[in-house]
Amino acid sequence: FSSKSASQTFMSFLHSIIILQTRNNQLSKRLISHDHKSNIANFKYTMYAELPPICRNDLCLIPLKLQKKCGGYSPLMICYKITTTLHFVDPISLHTIELDSKQYFRYFFKSISNIQHLSIFYVMGMTRNKSLHRGKWKSAELELVRENDLGDDQAPILETVTHLAGLLKEGDMVLGYDLHQLSSHDDLIHDINLKHYLKKHKMPDVIVIKKHYPYYSKTTKRKWKLKSMVKEREYNVDKYAAEREKVDNEIFMREIEQDFDLRCQIKVYKDHGHTKKSNNTNDDNNDDDFDEKPPEIPDNELIDEFAEMKIQQNDNNNNVEEG
Repeated sequence: FSSKSASQTFMSFLHSIIILQTRNNQLSKRLISHDHKSNIANFKYTMYAELPPICRNDLCLIPLKLQKKCGGYSPLMICYKITTTLHFVDPISLHTIELDSKQYFRYFFKSISNIQHLSIFYVMGMTRNKSLHRGKWKSAELELVRENDLGDDQAPILETVTHLAGLLKEGDMVLGYDLHQLSSHDDLIHDINLKHYLKKHKMPDVIVIKKHYPYYSKTTKRKWKLKSMVKEREYNVDKYAAEREKVDNEIFMREIEQDFDLRCQIKVYKDHGHTKKSNNTNDDNNDDDFDEKPPEIPDNELIDEFAEMKIQQNDNNNNVEEG
């Protein structure tokens, strides 16, 4: 940053939207140029802040000391939301906890698995637990089969309990963590933070994260778009990094389409270059292949970019007249 006040303003903005930790005396400055005649110096200011190494839909193992303070529920929890606090849910008991920056960094822990390790499963059987529900979470027992084992009569049936009974039915596909195929499975069973829980409870075969939709091809264009900050041009282009960025953007857009709470925090604009004709043909092709379409953002949630520009211009004109 070119000034100390600009760095502090940016840090206060980050504190208002996301969880992070800042410490005293974490501001450094570096001399860029100095004029000896006029005694004027230009500095570059740098501030340090630490973010939790946890993302949405990560599977976390809550430390034993924190478990006791939070009620002693299952230590295997899903991070379903990140704001100025970390939000976790236990898919078995539907118990939720929230950790602010002080609480999290006091019991600092990392996720044991992320979305790169998600696997696809088919729901073969579902038994709803009508007596257990909390807010939007509804409990149900699932019988799952791995995607690779579909059609095999001797394929193992995986049993688990999910918090997404309100979204699922028999025949659906789900994304989840296969605990038997995790590289840390053996270490997980003998972990001190989980060993006490396994004495009285059985560890599920799968932790279900969300419903899986068969998405359209890469050539299909969405009827909405996002705005992003202008990036500095890089002359040394890494093809693998560019491909990873495209994949991350696609995953983020799918999460926006599926999660209403996430859309409430993001401005989603209408794409005026979107044509309905191409969309209809793609929809017809999708109907032939899949019974259920991926979720779409309704038109009433999309912002008209031109209308927003007119409102901003009117506000600026009113401010000028008042001045």
